[in-house]
Amino acid sequence: MKKIIFTILCYLHLLGATYNNDFMKSDLDILKDLDIETSYIKDEKFQDFYSKFSSRYEKSYLDSLTNGEDYIPEISSILKENDVPSVFLYMAMAESNFVLEAQSGRKALGLWQFMPGTATQFGLKKNKYVDERMDFIKSTEAAVKYLTKLHGIFGSWYLAALSYNCGDGRLIEGITRATIDMYCEDNDCKNNKTIQGYQKTLRDYGRGRAKYKDVYEIYKVVKDWNYKPTINNLLTEKKGVSRQYIPDESRNYIKKIISLAMMNNNDKEAKNMANNSESSLVRVDVSGGMLLKNIASLAGVTTDKLKKLNPHLKKNMTPPSMAKTQLYIPQSKLSTFNENRKNITTTPVKEEGMKTLFDDVENIQSDYVKTYVVKKGDNLFRIAKKYGTTMEKIMKDNNLKSNKVKPGDKIVIRLK
Repeated sequence: MKKIIFTILCYLHLLGATYNNDFMKSDLDILKDLDIETSYIKDEKFQDFYSKFSSRYEKSYLDSLTNGEDYIPEISSILKENDVPSVFLYMAMAESNFVLEAQSGRKALGLWQFMPGTATQFGLKKNKYVDERMDFIKSTEAAVKYLTKLHGIFGSWYLAALSYNCGDGRLIEGITRATIDMYCEDNDCKNNKTIQGYQKTLRDYGRGRAKYKDVYEIYKVVKDWNYKPTINNLLTEKKGVSRQYIPDESRNYIKKIISLAMMNNNDKEAKNMANNSESSLVRVDVSGGMLLKNIASLAGVTTDKLKKLNPHLKKNMTPPSMAKTQLYIPQSKLSTFNENRKNITTTPVKEEGMKTLFDDVENIQSDYVKTYVVKKGDNLFRIAKKYGTTMEKIMKDNNLKSNKVKPGDKIVIRLK
């Protein structure tokens, strides 16, 4: 019954928003924050999308917010500190439903669905031991840098969101085509050789016969014209045209972000969850080469809980190649963690082939960890025998699908 009522409220909310200025103020604020003209709320296609989307998504709306209850306060704080509109919280929701390990078929990963190349561009580490696309703070900081850069390019937040989804090159092409079409609605372009040349280049680009730099040269010209495409212009679906201004996915993407934000205006419980500013997590410094199960013992939490909060640590341990690293524990466990850490007896362990010294936790850790650099003539059987373990354990700890290794490979070995 609650779900049915929520669906009806969503529909009546938007229906009433068309006629009641007081009722739709919070919705208009969402559009204003995205630099979208407020008249867009009356767009029939948007209203139809909102009605269908809110009906379909209301069953899992609170579940998605629950997924993010540990992360939402920090995400909102980072957005605010960097002057990025709070509505972008719902962009993370649209991207991943606040699931840190969310992965697309195109290898995008994490809360903000970073592709590997883009992640590296904005400072996120990805290696054998860590993938910071699943670090909710570092990935949010990277997303903010990316969005801020896109806002600087396009001058509005909704265009930054569209570009985040479809790429700045694809958006520039769409804006260029829409601007020229708007110009030609007011001017005779049939005999305008310059415009015809622009249009041919754009058609050729869509067919893979022209280079992006040619499109960008046209964009630099038309962006200074008095014709400025609005969201209605860019989201227009032109009949008989296979390549629209904006891809279908991106047209729905911006509508989804707006809809998720507006849905939050209808439910008191959802609003309280989204507006919670009390962070339940805290970052702590730990040594490299420590197993998560031992850190969990320090903090007084389960290993599964610690893994859930730190999926960016791929090997269930902190990176051995780093003297120190950060991970997240519940705020309520900080005093327990600090008290237990005071009592640790540390023994420096030197990794073969490396100069870094790592702390070991003697009175808590039963397993010592080291990184071994494979030498010429080595094989897993010999290495396992040397350190009193088995090939099977080494393969499991290193996610190896075969027992073949080559000189220079680094493998983790647990020493009893």
